Amino acid sequence: MLVSSSRELVSTSSYRAGLRTEKNVRFIDRSEYCNMLVSSRELVRCDISVARIRGIYDPELELRFLIEEELLFPN
Repeated sequence: MLVSSSRELVSTSSYRAGLRTEKNVRFIDRSEYCNMLVSSRELVRCDISVARIRGIYDPELELRFLIEEELLFPN
């Protein structure tokens, strides 16, 4: 469970669903995420550990690119 800005408990899936509705957020696949990690663009990590999400912020585009940890690190 996570605490939202209104201090109510929310599930990880609900938190992730909320992120999907934000206009400056894009969920991407594993290969795109890995390509961004090794690119020469100036990017900033923006992980959301409580939701088990890894992220990269592109200040030029003002976008956050996110991936769920279970998709990034499959068993």
